[in-house]
Amino acid sequence: MRADPEGSDEEVAAARKPRASGRRAAPAGATKRTVKSAAKKAAATRSGAEKAAGKKAASTKAAVSKAAVKKKAAVNKKAARAGAATSGGVGSGASRVRSRAVTASPSPSSSSPSDEAPVVAVDAMGGDKAPGEIVAGVLAAVASGHRVHLIGREPDVRPLLPSVLPVGLSFEHADDVIAMSEDPALAVRRRPGSSLVRCADAVRDGRASAMVSAGNTGAAMTAALFRIGRIPGIARPAIATPIPNPNAHPTLLVDSGATTDCDPEWLLQFALMGREFFRLCFGVDEPRVGLLSNGEEPGKGDALRKLAAPLLESAVPGYVGNVEGRDLFSDHVDVMVTDGFTGNVALKTLEGTLRQMIRLIGETMNASPETREASKVLMPGFLGIAGAYDPDNTGGALLLGIDGVCIISHGSSSARAIEVAVGLASEYVRKGIVERLGDAVTGGRHRKPLAVVVKQRAAAMAANREHREPREPRPRKRPVRLRDTGSTDETGTI
Repeated sequence: MRADPEGSDEEVAAARKPRASGRRAAPAGATKRTVKSAAKKAAATRSGAEKAAGKKAASTKAAVSKAAVKKKAAVNKKAARAGAATSGGVGSGASRVRSRAVTASPSPSSSSPSDEAPVVAVDAMGGDKAPGEIVAGVLAAVASGHRVHLIGREPDVRPLLPSVLPVGLSFEHADDVIAMSEDPALAVRRRPGSSLVRCADAVRDGRASAMVSAGNTGAAMTAALFRIGRIPGIARPAIATPIPNPNAHPTLLVDSGATTDCDPEWLLQFALMGREFFRLCFGVDEPRVGLLSNGEEPGKGDALRKLAAPLLESAVPGYVGNVEGRDLFSDHVDVMVTDGFTGNVALKTLEGTLRQMIRLIGETMNASPETREASKVLMPGFLGIAGAYDPDNTGGALLLGIDGVCIISHGSSSARAIEVAVGLASEYVRKGIVERLGDAVTGGRHRKPLAVVVKQRAAAMAANREHREPREPRPRKRPVRLRDTGSTDETGTI
């Protein structure tokens, strides 16, 4: 039996009252916790909404940025060359913008590249000494203040680079390589992921302002032609090779291997582009232009040169007529124009002759004790002359007529040659060479000069037909066998 609590009824009621009030206070505490939980949920909802809005804004920004990049790449051939032309002091062609550089690059003496310097895409896998010499030349160029976008196979190239890339150097992996012995057109078509094609794509997309390759010459020209494209109004590209001349300006040979089969009006375009290139790069206001032929007299040459000569005479300022191969080292002509087949033969013949002369001089100097003693005095002078003809000091040749700067270097280029080639590419971008070449040929009016030269060609052909002496008809002859004697008629004439 349970005992009653001690005390009166009032005391018992008072003792029980706090317990009752405690049971009633519980819902108030729960309400506070509910309010706090609701506040937390509201805060979480707001945070989630803010994050979602941020993600949406970031996504929208990324989409807009991607669209802007695509739009920039699409209009880059026209919109970004004004800065390069202006910074290079070029005023005549600033209205039509086709350069991919924004502003001038730093001088080679600067130690850190500027963010506004032209970017040069370099094929790390092209050349007989790739990738070692190519990477070494790129690093030297970056140390001189240039910006380079190096493209090649990562397993071959990355170990040659420092762990932290220097400022001004970027690297892009390319899966494939075009060999020196491959067919140019097929290789470019079948190997779109090769380092050479990727360099042309970088110029086309606006990620670079110029490209340099010491690889397959035909593939480099093909990739530039089909990936970057031609300057509007120019029919075919041409390689401009400066031939060093210690006593005067270099002689510019155009074309030295790009277009082997030419039409007369193409030679006219080569002459106009070569003349403008010489004016811009060598500071000669009125260069002398000659047509390479087998004699200086008018009318000499094959059918191509006979048709091209009147076109050059009527449309090229400073045209001096036909010139011969011996004029490459003379002061008689500044720009020598020819088709790519003849120009390449002349260039390779010249290269072989110089190598043979150097070999003979070296053997003569080492023939006897007397000549070895004399070589101590003569050799420094010979080395100075030989340095002027060293291909490593030239860097490479510019491919004229392409809507972007493309430098084709020698297949055996060393690190020094690649460094010089990168510097040349940056200089050509700064000077607005592409814009100037287009204006020199088209005069700012696309394709109109082509119609003019075609009419001139037709007039030249008509004049050639008028001056041609008529041929007398030849009698038709065939042997006649006489029945009675079985012999043949003496004349054989019917």
